Order: sequence, then C-alpha cells, then structure tokens
Amino acid sequence: MFVANPDDIRPAEAKTITLPPMIWLFLLFDWLSELLYAFETDRILFSRFEITLAGTHLTAICRGERMDAERHRMEHEVKAITYHGLRVEQTATGWEAEVIVDI
Repeated sequence: MFVANPDDIRPAEAKTITLPPMIWLFLLFDWLSELLYAFETDRILFSRFEITLAGTHLTAICRGERMDAERHRMEHEVKAITYHGLRVEQTATGWEAEVIVDI
C-alpha cells in the first residue's frame, strides 16, 4: 500500500525478515514481496528499517504498526512487485534501485 502520510506510522511493532543469499535483483524483489505480504496478511505498515547485508544475504528489522484507517490515508493498493524494469546497481555514492509495482 502507498500511504499518503508515512510520517504518521509509528514503529510500534517489529518484524525480522531474513533472506538467503541471492543476486541483488532477486534479493530486492523478495524483500519488497515480504513487505507486501506482511501488509496483506497482518495489515502492518512499516516506517523504519534496520538492514544488514552480509555479501548477498539480507536481514532486516522492520518497524511499524497495524493500519489504522482513521490515521493512515491509503492512496493506492500495491497488488504485486514486478520484475519489469527492476534495476539495482552500485554507484560511486552507494546503491541505487528502481522498482515498478503493479497497482
């Protein structure tokens, strides 16, 4: 879900996501898919992330809270993360990614 007011998401709950080693594109895709799955099953919105990368192994502690229709203004429902246009590359200043989602 796209939230119009992401600053209103409190980091009240934590979920740890661990993904096995894989190439960067699939790692990003799988991580975003896990976030979408957490929303679809538990209605949790995340606002803070502590990400650890060891080689191509990702562990992320994701903090957020359950969606509250009175406080969170939902704009678009994300139906899926797509491989179309998915790009991850290391630049001189860090990492850059581009993701297209199906809404």
